[in-house]
Amino acid sequence: MNILVALLIYPGILTVVTSGMLLAFAGGVPFPRRFMFAGGYRTSRGIAILISLALLIFAVALLPVPFHPMLGRWPVGMFLLVWSLIEVACLIPLLPGFFSRLPLVVRAASRAAQLGIAGRAVFWIAAVAGMLTGSSMIELPGRILALIAGLMALPAAAGLAIFGPEQSMAPSGASGELDEATQALLPFIRNIQAAVFVLVLAASIIPPAWLSGPQAFAGVGCLIGLVLLVGFVLTQLVGRPRLTLPMGLHWCWRRVLPLAFASLVYGMIV
Repeated sequence: MNILVALLIYPGILTVVTSGMLLAFAGGVPFPRRFMFAGGYRTSRGIAILISLALLIFAVALLPVPFHPMLGRWPVGMFLLVWSLIEVACLIPLLPGFFSRLPLVVRAASRAAQLGIAGRAVFWIAAVAGMLTGSSMIELPGRILALIAGLMALPAAAGLAIFGPEQSMAPSGASGELDEATQALLPFIRNIQAAVFVLVLAASIIPPAWLSGPQAFAGVGCLIGLVLLVGFVLTQLVGRPRLTLPMGLHWCWRRVLPLAFASLVYGMIV
């Protein structure tokens, strides 16, 4: 019963979809209702996207978040498994672009993959730094640095806003040959990915003492606050021009990576 609750309600499907819809609304992305009615789930590419969504939900169900119904039991808290599921889930939606016959679509998919990998690499360093940092006051700066680095890397990791598909390369980015219903689902999936990254970041920086008992309400408040903060940032980035690949990589490697490494080193030393 606890497994079903973790998968279906909290922190599973209901939490992920609700957070994803909030971020999609903040980013001006409509809910893809046409996907089901148009039979998009019957195509191989639509099935790949749904597999990606399922992997993301399974990954979130394994996160040690406040009030988790299976907290302290295997396999909850296995971050290596969570990392594997999320990485595969983020790469699957890009496969149609790589197998396209249109060179511009392949280039768009390559750009999305490079930016996504760079953003996720920095994001995972920040997440690990958050997990290594304790909850004492002297360790608080490291936790704050990890939070800032994770939030700065999150749009690149999920391919949102200024890190989204570059329209000048191909009108539909890496989804140039997909049917209309599946194309409508891809932006929403990116917001689902962003919601998952927010939950991962929250799980990495929330102190273990905030996972159960009365203090768990503070942990839930932190989780909700992070979702709202990311949603607010997305509203500020709506309509801004996309970054080129060199500019996006410069953002990840030159601006965010030093912060992530600083938080990691601080957490290991203090």
